[in-house]
Amino acid sequence: MAAIEHLGEEDLARAISLVAQTIRELGVDPDTARTDSPDGSARFVLRRGSVRVAVQVLPPREGASHGSLRVVAPIVDLPAESSQLPFLRRLLEVNARELAGAAFGIVADAVVLVSERSLEDLDASEVQTMVRVVGVAADTWDDALADEFDVIRASDHA
Repeated sequence: MAAIEHLGEEDLARAISLVAQTIRELGVDPDTARTDSPDGSARFVLRRGSVRVAVQVLPPREGASHGSLRVVAPIVDLPAESSQLPFLRRLLEVNARELAGAAFGIVADAVVLVSERSLEDLDASEVQTMVRVVGVAADTWDDALADEFDVIRASDHA
């Protein structure tokens, strides 16, 4: 069991280094962007266009041998309950037809774009792709959904 825990620690350290490298290549100081989570996971927050993108390196979940890399960006607030059905249908259609490598989800009353993968065999190009895909899609869809459904963009709360 100690060997598995050690492997998990190596994965975490390597992933944090890859994330810091990616953020640096985007012109952002990783030390300034790093805001570790209360659970102890490494978390970096950066702006891509009008959205804030959080890049989190998570330790292994119980029973798992590897942690995960999670990239998430709040997009818009959920609309009023009376207009949620067409809104949610639109999100599912976009998930199925237009997004690759990321998907819409809901956290509390916010719509988010999220991408997640295991830390096992993670490389720099995968980190870059995840950050780019979530950042570009979030920056596109926050405006598109706000215009189409008259919802509040997450960036309007800042």
